[in-house]
Amino acid sequence: MLINKRIRDFCEFKNLKQSDLAKKIKSDQQTINNIIKMRYQASINIIKSILEVFPELNPKWLILGEGEMLIENNIIQVSEPPAIYKKYVDQLEGDKIYLKNRVKQLEEENRQLKEMNEKAFEKKG
Repeated sequence: MLINKRIRDFCEFKNLKQSDLAKKIKSDQQTINNIIKMRYQASINIIKSILEVFPELNPKWLILGEGEMLIENNIIQVSEPPAIYKKYVDQLEGDKIYLKNRVKQLEEENRQLKEMNEKAFEKKG
């Protein structure tokens, strides 16, 4: 599907007339008409203006035809993190386990030092 058709589909979804879209993005109606009628391809400036005026519109959908038309809560949802992030998450999980164990060791050392300190204080006292 061409960008022009996705622009047309978005206008239909929003119940926007060509003249309304032209006014909102500060373009002339004839340009929008030519885009909608597929007479010529939408320019990058038109696409940019549409995305600025309609932040709920998913740019990946508009430009590439991928994903959903609208961005939920203005955040593009990612179904699964990229593989590189999984590596870092796994490493952080390992670090978390190591740090928990290290904290336990330090707490035990601290407890032993307190006992030694108390015994030394008792001998002086």
